[in-house]
Amino acid sequence: MRDLNAHPDFYIPFEWRKPNSEYFEFVSNIIPLTWRLKQDYFWTYAISPVTTAEKPVQGWKIHISSRWGNEYSTLEKVVPLCIAHQVEFKFASDGRILKTLLGKNCTRSASGKFITIYPANKASFNNLIEALYQVLKDEEGPYILSDRPYKDASVLFYRYGGFKGFEQKDNFNRTTACIIDNAFCYIEDKRDACFVLPDFVSDDFISTTEVLTDSREADNEPAVAENIFNGRYDMKSVIKFSNAGGVYFAEDIHSGEEVIIKEARPYVGVDSGVDCIVRLEKEYRILSKLNGLDIAPKAYAYFREWQHVYLAQEIVAGQTLRSYQVQQSKIVHAQATDAELQDWVRNTITIAINCIKALQLLHSKQVIFGDLSLNNIMVDPETLAIKLIDFEGACEPGVDKDVNFYTPGFAKAERLARDCVDYCDDYHALGYVLVAMVMPSSTMLNLKADYADVFFRELQLDFGLPAAYLECINYLLHDPAPELANCIVMLQALDVSQVHGLILNTNIDSCQLQHDSRQLIDGVLRYNTHHLQLERHERVLPFGPEFQQAIAVDHGVAGVAYAWFRLAGQIPPELQGWLERKAALCGDALPGLLNGTAGFAWVLQELGSDTLASRVLQQTEMNRQLYSNMSLGYGAAGYGYALLHRWQKTGQADDLARAKKIAAVLLLQAVEREGALYWEDGEQPAGVGVGLWEGGSGIALFLLYLYCATQDTQYLNAGQKALQADLTFGKDTNGSFGFPKRSNISILYPYLGYGTAGVASVVLRYYAVTADSQYLDFIHAVKSSVASKYTINSGLFSGVSGLGNYLLDVYDFLQDQSYYHLACQAAAALKTFVVQREEGICFPANNRTKVNTDYADGSAGTALFLQRLAQGGENFNFMSDQLIWDYLAQHSLAKTKSYAKASQVAVRQAVRSDSFA
Repeated sequence: MRDLNAHPDFYIPFEWRKPNSEYFEFVSNIIPLTWRLKQDYFWTYAISPVTTAEKPVQGWKIHISSRWGNEYSTLEKVVPLCIAHQVEFKFASDGRILKTLLGKNCTRSASGKFITIYPANKASFNNLIEALYQVLKDEEGPYILSDRPYKDASVLFYRYGGFKGFEQKDNFNRTTACIIDNAFCYIEDKRDACFVLPDFVSDDFISTTEVLTDSREADNEPAVAENIFNGRYDMKSVIKFSNAGGVYFAEDIHSGEEVIIKEARPYVGVDSGVDCIVRLEKEYRILSKLNGLDIAPKAYAYFREWQHVYLAQEIVAGQTLRSYQVQQSKIVHAQATDAELQDWVRNTITIAINCIKALQLLHSKQVIFGDLSLNNIMVDPETLAIKLIDFEGACEPGVDKDVNFYTPGFAKAERLARDCVDYCDDYHALGYVLVAMVMPSSTMLNLKADYADVFFRELQLDFGLPAAYLECINYLLHDPAPELANCIVMLQALDVSQVHGLILNTNIDSCQLQHDSRQLIDGVLRYNTHHLQLERHERVLPFGPEFQQAIAVDHGVAGVAYAWFRLAGQIPPELQGWLERKAALCGDALPGLLNGTAGFAWVLQELGSDTLASRVLQQTEMNRQLYSNMSLGYGAAGYGYALLHRWQKTGQADDLARAKKIAAVLLLQAVEREGALYWEDGEQPAGVGVGLWEGGSGIALFLLYLYCATQDTQYLNAGQKALQADLTFGKDTNGSFGFPKRSNISILYPYLGYGTAGVASVVLRYYAVTADSQYLDFIHAVKSSVASKYTINSGLFSGVSGLGNYLLDVYDFLQDQSYYHLACQAAAALKTFVVQREEGICFPANNRTKVNTDYADGSAGTALFLQRLAQGGENFNFMSDQLIWDYLAQHSLAKTKSYAKASQVAVRQAVRSDSFA
């Protein structure tokens, strides 16, 4: 069956797929009439006529693997034995699912589990597994990493675990599978890539069954004496694991040279009848053929240990072209000079030429690379020399079987329907590489046909990028038989002397801005109206893969309704009724502001459903998970914030009292370290949340607003310490100041939902209230970091719309005109992301291969930013700034220049809002 996500625009959940009936019909002919089969998108369940009282919720279960092409034989042997022993079982619903379970990207804990069997008790388990052994002992298939093998069988495994789903859900909607221990408590049902036996269970087979006792074998490493492979390679460390096998650093004990070892497991990663072992052997052959050309790693050895095979190859110095591009790109740095930009463009051209020359040499050896992308090209930052790596998708036409591996964003959409690759695919991929070297992303090219043209027009206007670079790209992407030599000539002729730094446009045509924004907003509303399908249970609009709850603000229907109301002044009555019906059914939902009932109540309040909003907030107060997390986006602070917002709207004293109670819990739970407050343990593997929605900044925002409402200084003091916790995680890298999403993550972000703009949003408001010059210094210090016009995404939480919205905040608070111009620059960047369809306008999801209408990352949040930019008014992003203005006015705090401007802003905003009503 074809991938449902072959739809050009919409992300469609995998569980919506309808499986083929191939395995269903085969098993139906084997089982008795009293047995029934229930098929869903992934599993088909065999239901026995035995009463439910005899069915346990957990115990010893049996897993059976099957190599591709042998699944019918496996079913034919296993199913009659399960029926004879009256034991229920499930099996992969069709060949697509089996391929998924055998695939390279399958989670290693689930790999290979073609059939799962659920014996009712230990005696049944013992009898059945021995019977299965007699018929399966000579079969071959993939090793199931999470289980223990039974005797010497290659396809028969067992483990202790849950039969029925007991799940615990955290505040981020992440679930943990659980079983019940001997004290009747939930414990995690650990499904690792190695056998794990719960503490309260003993394995009677352990003394009599031949098992793989070396822990390395269960983690993809065969037991080899002294860790020496092939008699010469000393394995030093793991680079990564996948279902196909590991990648390791090793030392050649003969030469002392460090090498890379790639591993392949048998029977997994099957594609076009070829598994990982065959592909690794092919990779060794092709690399050996290319030895001496200096365009690929040298191949040293191909050998077998235990059931696995290995390829030893040269370590290529340098970094991936993706990593290089992220670090060196100058278009994301607003302060880059003419000379810096010219050097960057010159180096980009040199790397592009080197890539073309490498592809020429490769093709001269009758080798197609197949999977050319920024991740598979290594570049030496000093010499700019390149080498191709990861030849898994490469082939020699006429020698190798069909292969069609590619990276999304580096291939034309029509490759999805093909089984084989040809030389033209390398030319197309090279064009995408040239795009990605100067753009934040190339993945939108299949969603928006004119993306490269629109983007490069902006680059030419902003930086003077030579037009011939785009001509070379279009030649590669659109000519049916491009000559690579022509590309080299085109690139060598490029003149970079006219490349210049970005000049901020301060000549803003307000009428044109309002007209363009109104057109985009109207287009977004028309698109949503056309695609709204309320007969669906939850996903009533085109959403991205992050959608989990309809009532969620960030990725759900509630966020779109909130935006729709603010954009148009009303929402379709049928949508209002749909949401109100959801309010009666959300008692067990998460409590968060972004993904649960606190935010849903806020939206209902805005939509005029005051009674329902009150009821949902009362339900939130009783939610068992309310205090499991303290953040603004997903925990208790968000609930307190929603109460404070309701008090601000209605003036009901009880709401303020409940908000203060939440603040008391926050202060009680906080841990102070080095003058900062934390609500998570930084020593835990998950680290500490950072930023507006997950970190101390968001909690600080709630406490600041509460201080303005109550004038209780304990909230202000605690809020400053919570904000300080986040500020400690900020770092300057290559001239840009960023923040991680969590403290244990090294990637730094500039964005609103997580990153610099989110933290700075709170710092800005603390400056407005305290006039602390350190806060103002921070705002100005990060200005260039949040002023980028060129980002990977367009959305509010992790894209240019959020940066623009923050820039409007600074303009409104400080009345610095340059921030308004930067916000207009951010809006201008959105033209590169606009996806025009007959039914209206939409914007891409974060993966940039599908569209998304949601609030956090899609068109809803982007449209709200455009409306605010064109019409003014308060920050729509769940801010309560009127509390700050009221506080400043009440205390006559206009004694500093910034306070005077803040007071003026409050009046100006009110007037401007009325003017555009």
